[in-house]
Amino acid sequence: MLERQATDEAQAQLLQRIAARDLAALEEFYDQISTPLFSVALRILSEAAEAEEVIQDVFVQIWEKATTFDPTLGSSFHWALSITRHRAIDRLRARQRRARLVDDLQKTAAEVDPSGPSGPTTVLGSDDVANIRSALAGLPQEQRSGY
Repeated sequence: MLERQATDEAQAQLLQRIAARDLAALEEFYDQISTPLFSVALRILSEAAEAEEVIQDVFVQIWEKATTFDPTLGSSFHWALSITRHRAIDRLRARQRRARLVDDLQKTAAEVDPSGPSGPTTVLGSDDVANIRSALAGLPQEQRSGY
């Protein structure tokens, strides 16, 4: 119990030094807690590369937000753990959103009638195509080139 308390106090002091822009303190803090934080991120994301990116983001945030750490609210480890957990969950949600968007796009593409006319008429009606052709015909030749 006393050993854990001493570690908490030492890490809180490291965060004070990080808040004062002490890069050596950030390196020491990283060496002490990066492995368990990585384990948490990996457990949430199930992909080592994404977990590594989360840990990088976490330590950037620790560097930027060390001044907001309040030792009366909890240990520095739990503060960093909370940041890690939130970052990993945010990344997981973003991954899920991307997967849903891809699925929606694939469903939309599958709904297009492949037996219908190709090109612009699959999206535009024949009246729209006629209006566009008429507008293009009204342009001078040098502006119409390439159409």
